[in-house]
Amino acid sequence: DKSRIEGMPCFDPDFFYNFEELDFCLRNRLAGRRCLVAPSSIVRHKYLTGGVAGLSSSEVRYSSRRAFYVFRNRWLVILKIYALRTIIVIAPALVLFELVTILFAVRKRVVKPYLRAWASVIKNRHRIREKRRAIQASRTVRDKDLLNAPPLTLGRATTEGVLEATLTSFLSAILENYWRVAWHLL
Repeated sequence: DKSRIEGMPCFDPDFFYNFEELDFCLRNRLAGRRCLVAPSSIVRHKYLTGGVAGLSSSEVRYSSRRAFYVFRNRWLVILKIYALRTIIVIAPALVLFELVTILFAVRKRVVKPYLRAWASVIKNRHRIREKRRAIQASRTVRDKDLLNAPPLTLGRATTEGVLEATLTSFLSAILENYWRVAWHLL
């Protein structure tokens, strides 16, 4: 029923690929609306079959184009959505996550897209700040209530070999324990 979403914030055009639905849902949750998940849903793109070249997760190689959007859009969400206090509280976890991201970028040979993503965030900082101000001004929900999901961990899908899997498990345990403490500070 389209009338139920009238007046809701629409998808942000800065998100061409990846994180667009997360951004949409978080902004609506911050405004006090509920977001429901229908895991058995199937979405069919009217004009698209077989994925988007360079972006499809079914492709074997982690493309430069896909890497750019993943790296950039993660920071767009963080910088637009979360209160400054939250960003400060989770900063140690963000630094650890960023270090792992850099290692991932080196291993997958996507350092240039990683640097381009950061350059894009810095270049567009004024527009990000404007969007952040609007989102923060309309919020009715605290980050503590928004961030009620399980702790942040590192995905094992990108690990290769026993050493990486062990390191991923170790770092994930650190992040999980840090989150248990940090959540109470929000």
